[in-house]
Amino acid sequence: MTVYLSTDGTGGVPVEALKAVLQRNGQVVAAFDADKAGELMAWRVVAQVPGVKRLRPAYGKDWNERLVNHKHPERAQETDFDRGQLQLLWQWHQTAWKLGRSEKYLTRITEIATDVVKGKALSEKAQAAMQKDLAVGQKQVKKQADSQTAHML
Repeated sequence: MTVYLSTDGTGGVPVEALKAVLQRNGQVVAAFDADKAGELMAWRVVAQVPGVKRLRPAYGKDWNERLVNHKHPERAQETDFDRGQLQLLWQWHQTAWKLGRSEKYLTRITEIATDVVKGKALSEKAQAAMQKDLAVGQKQVKKQADSQTAHML
């Protein structure tokens, strides 16, 4: 089951209902705009409901612009965010959540990401922790895939 969440921008989120979806191995997707406000709102949601995935428009600053310019993406306004770095931060949070990292640890990732959205550089310590978690996560995925392949043989 996948739940897509739409809010009015004020941050009202049905936290317990979304946590219940995740506990049943469902998926919750936060699809906010690709601008500063959208990024901050998405991190605010994941702070309340760890495990939420982030979806942003492939181009353009918001979903309406993405829809209006679907045949001409070059007409869409671009954001000044480093989408690659933001995607890595989201991947780090997802991986840390799947690895069962503590709530305090997940909260710290959220704080770091919020600082990055606000223009602060990612520290070397945070980069090292992120790379370590991502590497451990990749090893777990490979181990699971190898185990499934062995069972199939």
